[in-house]
Amino acid sequence: RQISVNGRQMLEHRHVMETHLNRRLLSSEVVHHINGKRDDNKVGNLVLMSRRDHILLHHKELQASLILWAKKQDQKREPLI
Repeated sequence: RQISVNGRQMLEHRHVMETHLNRRLLSSEVVHHINGKRDDNKVGNLVLMSRRDHILLHHKELQASLILWAKKQDQKREPLI
């Protein structure tokens, strides 16, 4: 969610991380929610990573989800013989 900090609009999770690190975040840095709940902005649920690493993380999660989905679809199919 957007919040206002000293007249500057920013995402709450980025503000929490900036406060925790005591510095402004770089535009190349991404704050990832560990539990996937984007409204859970506790420091313990946030991790700082590069955009590249964040994309790779979600790509791997998507691949794992697709593999599980495909396995479930195979189990639902009736045998051909």
